[in-house]
Amino acid sequence: LDSAVICTTVATDELQLAVDLGRTARAAGFGCIAVLPFDAVAADGLDASDRGLLALLPPPTPPLLPRPQFCGKQYLSRRRQFHRMRLWRMLLEAGFHVLGVDPMLRLDRNPLPALGVLRVRADGLQVAGEAYLGAGSSPDVVGGTPGFSLKQIYTYCVWLRSTPATRLLLAQAEARTFGGQDAQVLSEELNWGAGANASCCHSNCLAKQFSVAKPPPA
Repeated sequence: LDSAVICTTVATDELQLAVDLGRTARAAGFGCIAVLPFDAVAADGLDASDRGLLALLPPPTPPLLPRPQFCGKQYLSRRRQFHRMRLWRMLLEAGFHVLGVDPMLRLDRNPLPALGVLRVRADGLQVAGEAYLGAGSSPDVVGGTPGFSLKQIYTYCVWLRSTPATRLLLAQAEARTFGGQDAQVLSEELNWGAGANASCCHSNCLAKQFSVAKPPPA
């Protein structure tokens, strides 16, 4: 798990959330977190120590924008979904294992030891020439909250190993998210689509590695 990256996406006014997440990641042993902003952000206002917590990636060009019908209450959510799928796909293709989290989460401890001991119980599979060992192998995808059925994944906190199966999964999920909710698309592709050969699925230990940031007092 030496190539593991913690990553998140932020709107322009959410940069401090990423800094606070980065502080807990640094305390847990990570040098920084990867951040994909929706638009250009001004990090000049941060002090040097806080800037060092964030590996800020350039925002996509052209911008990832939702369709007009989502320009109301769902606007921010839809933009986060687009950028989340883009970020996960890019990091997986670069060979990084990805721990993708929402910016309001905070690490309570280093999650890698808990993730490193997880093992799948399914039969062995083979994807793009890479053989899995079946029972006893490390899962490709881990969600922190069990879904109601099958391989249902909620995208606020997900662990993804960089494997042929997950790279195929995220390439298809990113493309389809422009027409549907990312959690629904990812779950469908895990069950019946490009990621059907990815081993997964849920562990309570993942969610236990995090807490949710308390909102500021009114």
